[in-house]
Order: sequence, then C-alpha cells, then structure tokens
Amino acid sequence: GGGAGGADEGPGAAAKQKGNEHFARGEFDLAIEKYTEAIDAEPDNKVYYSNRSAALCEFGSKASLARALQDAERCIAIDDAWPKGYYRKALALKSLNKYAAAKEALKLGRDLQPDNPDFEALASALSKVKISDGMHDAVEEDGDGDKFDQLEKWLTDGGSLFPLLYMKRYAENNRGVHCRVNIPAEREIMRIPKKFLITVEMGKAAPIGRKMLSYNVDVSATKHCYIAVFTLVDRKNMASFYQPYYNILPTHYDNMPIFWNEEQLSWLEGSYLLTQISDRKKNIAADYEEIQRAAPEFKDEATLEEFSWARMMVASRNFGVKVDDVKTDALVPYADMLNHYRPRETRWTYDQSLGAFTITTIKELRAGQQIYDSYGKKCNSRFLLNYGFAVENNRDPEGQCHNEVRQLFVMRPPEVDRYYASRVGLLDGGSTERSIRVGSWYDHKSTLEAFSFLRFIYAEAEELMVLPQIGDDYELGDNPIKPISCENEIQVLEHMARLMREQYARYPTTIEEDQATLDSGEFEPFSNHRNVIVVLRGEKEVCLHYMKLAEVCIPMLRSEWKDVKKAVQKKWSGRGDIEAYIKAVVQPLVKRKGAAAPVAAPASREPWAARVLSGTCSSSSSSSSSSSSS
Repeated sequence: GGGAGGADEGPGAAAKQKGNEHFARGEFDLAIEKYTEAIDAEPDNKVYYSNRSAALCEFGSKASLARALQDAERCIAIDDAWPKGYYRKALALKSLNKYAAAKEALKLGRDLQPDNPDFEALASALSKVKISDGMHDAVEEDGDGDKFDQLEKWLTDGGSLFPLLYMKRYAENNRGVHCRVNIPAEREIMRIPKKFLITVEMGKAAPIGRKMLSYNVDVSATKHCYIAVFTLVDRKNMASFYQPYYNILPTHYDNMPIFWNEEQLSWLEGSYLLTQISDRKKNIAADYEEIQRAAPEFKDEATLEEFSWARMMVASRNFGVKVDDVKTDALVPYADMLNHYRPRETRWTYDQSLGAFTITTIKELRAGQQIYDSYGKKCNSRFLLNYGFAVENNRDPEGQCHNEVRQLFVMRPPEVDRYYASRVGLLDGGSTERSIRVGSWYDHKSTLEAFSFLRFIYAEAEELMVLPQIGDDYELGDNPIKPISCENEIQVLEHMARLMREQYARYPTTIEEDQATLDSGEFEPFSNHRNVIVVLRGEKEVCLHYMKLAEVCIPMLRSEWKDVKKAVQKKWSGRGDIEAYIKAVVQPLVKRKGAAAPVAAPASREPWAARVLSGTCSSSSSSSSSSSSS
C-alpha cells in the first residue's frame, strides 16, 4: 500500500511520499495522482506501480480495479522475482472476483516468500470463496453495486434524505460516504426516518426478546443482545422490510480480534488486549447460552459463530439515541457507513419533531471529500477490539493522547505498611486493589483515578486524616485526591514508573523497532498486523511517558522552588504531557513545600484522626491483601 517501501532517492521520491500521506488518510484519488507523478518521473520503478495498484484497488470502481491489475502486471514485468508484484496482482484479481486467477498469482508470490503474513491473510480470504467445479473465474460483477443501489432506493423511497452524499467503495467490506458538492457548516446532510431504525425495543417486542425479558436474562451487553437476536431471526425472513439493509452487512469481520487465529493473536504478545479478547469471547459464549435458557429455540436460529458475528456487528454499528423519550441503541442504515475521524466534522441525533435520525455538518466540507463521524475519544485497543481498526495518530489537535495501558494498583501489605489498617478503614469495605487504564494525559478521568489511588496508598499519618472514605462506589476519577506533598508524589511517580517498566519489558519488540516496521511499509495500511503494531506502539508510548515523567519530575520535587522555576523556563514551558503534569502538580507542590502549616483534621474527624495517627484504626473490611505491590 502507501508506504510500500523501496528506494527514496530518485526523482519520483517526493511525489511517492505525498502519495503515501494521502493513502494513509484514505484520500485514494489524490494518492493515485501523486503515484502517477512518481511513475512519470521514474517509469521503471516497480514500487511506484505497486503503490498505485494498491490505491486503485482501494478506490474500488471496476475501471480502477482493471488499472490496478495492469499496474501489478507492470511490477512483475519490471522484476519477476519481487513477491509484492504477485501480491498486488492477486489482490486486484480478487477485487475483480477472478478468484481462481488470484489464487494462481498468489501461489507464485508465496513460492518466492513463503512466510509473508500478507500472503497468508489473502490466502485465508480466498480460501473462503467457493468456486463451482469447472468454473475458472467467478462472474465479473459481485452484485455489491446492486446491493447498495437497492439500499439507497429502499431508503429514499421511504422518505430518507441524503441528496448531497454518495457512497464510495474502497475495498471488500470497506466503504465510505462522500460529498457530491461543497457543503456549508450547520447543514443537515442526512435524514433517516424512524421506521428504518432497528432498536432495542424492537428486539424486546419480538418472540425471543419477550422470553428474554420474562426470564430476566443476565447477559454482558443487554442492549446489544436484543438487537443481535432480532437481526439474526429477522434476516431469515426474505420478506422482511429490512432485507435491503441486511444484504449490505459484512458477511465476516476478519479485522476484529475475536475472530483471529492463534498466529494473529500472538502478534499482541505483552498486551492486556489479549485478556480483553479472551474475556469478550467468553462473555459472548455465556450470553449465547443464557439466551437459550430463556428461549431454547434460539439454538436453531443461530450458531455461536453467527451470534458472535451479530454481537460484533451491533457493537461496531449502533448509535445511542433517545427515541420517544426512551434511551435506546439503534442500527441506522446508511448513517452507519460513516467512518471514524477526529476532530468531529458532523453531529447526529434523533430529532423527535421530525421522527427521524439526522446528521448535520459542524464545519464546511469540500466536494469529493469523505464525510466522517467521530466514534469518540478512545484508546486504540478499544478501537481495535470493537471496530477492527487502529488510529495511527491517536491524538487530538491540542495534543491529548487517548491511548492507555491497563495497570493493577495494589495496596502494600500490612508488614510493610504501618497504616494498612487505617487505609483499609478508609476503603469502607472496598477492594484493596484497582484495575485502571492509564493514559499519558494527566487530566483524563482514569489517569486521575490512578494517581489518586497511589496518593492514598502512600499517604502518611496526618495526610491520611484529611482523606475521604473511598469505597467502591466513590469515583476517584470524578473526585480525585489532590497532590498531597512532594514526598508522597515522589513515591507515586516511582510506583508508576516501576509498573510501566515491567509492562514495557513484556513486549517482544521495542518502540523503535515498531516505528521502523511501520515506516517500512511492510504491512498494508489498515491490515490486521499493522493495526496491532499501531496499538502496541501506543501502549509503549504510555509506558515510556511515565518512565520519563519520573526521571524528570522526581528531581524537581526534591529541589527548591527557584531551581524548578528555572528548569521550567529553560525546557518545560511547552504544552506536552510532561509539561501539563509539571504545571498541575510539581510546581504547586514545590512552591508550597516547607511553607505550609500542618493541617488539622476537621473536628468531626478527630476520633478517627487519633486512630490514624496511632496506626491502630480497626477494619471491618474482608478485602484480601496482596503480598507485594503490583
């Protein structure tokens, strides 16, 4: 794909680099233009033909796919020992539905490079295509265009409005919505009447849904289960009103990790995402069994594999809306074709006065550009788990990074913590450990929760007196414990840095190796393997951030205010994550160090304070302790 590698010193290198940038942003028409410039400058450069072939495949029209095949064949003509040329040819042939020819081209490439994971992925996809005996190639048209034409006709015949938009195919199971003309801000661009929405309430009203309600099923994602069950049953009815919508839904989600094989999962070594994937699969299987306990006939309606498909389909496509004063989730045909991008360019809602789901622009959009929806501020591991993609630059324009690393924070055991009993008393029966997803953005809710719990863990006598009780129902992220003292914060930073060093050591590759792999173009944009590397790179960035934060800030916390002030002016006056922490935490702590008078406990807390100071506060908590900090 874009960034396919190759020498970058020739006269076409600059155009090729621009093409790669356009490709990464999904601007395939612009990428094709730049790759063509590169080819004009170096007509015998196989990499440029390979890149243009990839972009033409993503563009998706029949004419562009034919051109993609021509470029792939040109690659092979230039260098018939280059495996990627055969990969490009196989991909173009597959997109043209010439499956047997695609398999032949792929075999030639695999003979040259047997261990290439891209070849394996394409071979796996081709193995799922059934070709009739004696049939050399499938028909030219796969019917996808007709399916989407039928979808649009069904919607518009029923009163839906999206006259300024059109759909574009990029690859199999990959489409987006684009502008026909320039569209100003605050313009409604889509209206889908209520009758086209598939809601939780429809699932509850269906026969199996009624049994689920009556049985009061205990499932992990209640709303998603009702929609999934409704869809699985209703799509079997060829006369269903929603059949045009069911026809365009992807038949498989090979990009979603819960459907990956062991080799693909092994790419995630070291990441907590592996546990999340395992948990998701177990939860879906348990939900499947639970629904059958309420409605045994559901087993005849769908297999576990089909239920898993439906659950992930709903998870990746649903909108949370309020319809008829009821908060619900809904599948919204056509609206769910918008891909993710931040910052937001559109907003959506259910307009009760119109009786329709609407999407409105919040900025001016250009003719031809793709229209996006924001799926929210999420960690890349959540994007990959729930949607099957990762964002290469998961930062907002103001610099806030949304990637996170899960850490387990555990109170020190009583043999090393003289105030352990007092701390357990403050937990008010709550757990002595917390699993928290930590990001590098200090003001994020989960990051504040982590810092608060660590401050609680290391608070000493007088410091403990003024802390609130933080039971399991106390939201530390919403009501964080403010920085206590320089000494306390040093212990917090040391603890966090230790956890992050241990986490970083679990990965088999370094962040530098990951970046080199991404830069090399070894893996296609949006491919599963590339998505994994993007996720792991993001987790490692968080680990390295906290290792660096401790390195920078602990000496500051041990310094005088005048020295900290000089250091900030010299090096740490920017708007980065470390600077934000220095401004919010380090500077105020150092400034007041030694100047603040001891803080007395409030009168109402004096009996408690006395027990805290003596370290003898009894506990009624049954929470178990850990033998070591984690």
